[in-house]
Amino acid sequence: MVDNYSQTRRPSQVNIIEIADTPEFFEDTSFVSGDSPFTADVNTALGRNATSGYIINDGTGGFTIAFSIDGSAFGDAITMKKNEVINFTNQSVDSIKITHSGTDSAYRISCI
Repeated sequence: MVDNYSQTRRPSQVNIIEIADTPEFFEDTSFVSGDSPFTADVNTALGRNATSGYIINDGTGGFTIAFSIDGSAFGDAITMKKNEVINFTNQSVDSIKITHSGTDSAYRISCI
């Protein structure tokens, strides 16, 4: 029996790492009232709007977040309590605004 598959031409290997987007990260391990509000300019960091990502509240206090598709108008604020995570996918995010809500906290943001 002839192995026709091994005789066919196979496509070149593609290095996925070289063509994949590089995520951008923003974090503050000591988010205090003097740092507020902080706006993560995702569009400038990525060169385009993000389509997915996450925000983690690593601190003991809470804060609010709001998303913008254009960098100037923000949607409703969402409260994030201690240890909460918000994931977003299939969105168009230009900027994320984080606002201190009275108790010091910490956050991590990743966008791609």
